[in-house]
Amino acid sequence: AMTAAELSGDAITSGSNAVTLATKYKTITCQPGLGDGLNAITSGTYRMSECLNDFGAAWTITAIKCYTDNNGTSTMNVSNGSGTGLLTGAVTCSNSWAAGTQSGTTTLASADYAKFTFVADGASKQATFVITGTR
Repeated sequence: AMTAAELSGDAITSGSNAVTLATKYKTITCQPGLGDGLNAITSGTYRMSECLNDFGAAWTITAIKCYTDNNGTSTMNVSNGSGTGLLTGAVTCSNSWAAGTQSGTTTLASADYAKFTFVADGASKQATFVITGTR
């Protein structure tokens, strides 16, 4: 269990996406996604700006993963707000949390955010993207 002292001074802001901050360990996770889990996401390219770093310090990214409810051909790529790639290339999503290969840019600066590009295969009904890091 965490004490009030361990939680003090750290703001948590969450919109429609799951955002977790474990203050004691300084772990940050952002998990945006697409789809309703019932209907196929139409084939196409979807761009989303998510995971605003509003914590006042840089995040060190430790993993970037992609999940879809099928083992199709949907892909996900991600860059920071200025367009610098956070992965060496797109990762093919799977139902076992496919991990992307991180690029040389392994931080998300304060006030920066992630820009996801998801290319749907027309069969996936749900897609979730995860960025995990520390600060």
